Amino acid sequence: TDVGTLDAATQKAINQLAQLGISKGTSATTFSPLDNVTREQMALFISRLVTAASVALPDPPADQGFTDISGLTAESQKAINQLTQMGIALGLPSGLYVPAGPTLRWQMALFLTRALAADGVLPG
Repeated sequence: TDVGTLDAATQKAINQLAQLGISKGTSATTFSPLDNVTREQMALFISRLVTAASVALPDPPADQGFTDISGLTAESQKAINQLTQMGIALGLPSGLYVPAGPTLRWQMALFLTRALAADGVLPG
């Protein structure tokens, strides 16, 4: 209900992500298009995207040792561990993933190109 003021192409993209289950929005009826994306959310988006594209993710994933993800949902923990195990999303040298931190644009570019490389779309 909160994307009606966005241009048609943006609304279509948001609705397509929702239909594919890649983004579940911030509630049953909102997307929060002007909010930042957290590192936790980005891991979920990429995990769901590569799964929708039939890319095999480790299941169950090996625990990657992040000390700051235990309070997250099981889905979030699994996505973060899977993507880290595959080299798509990396944590910090301190052993933290920083799930509530923002996904910076350069990080998003790395996450997405690594995901494409995992599917063989781009060379590794």
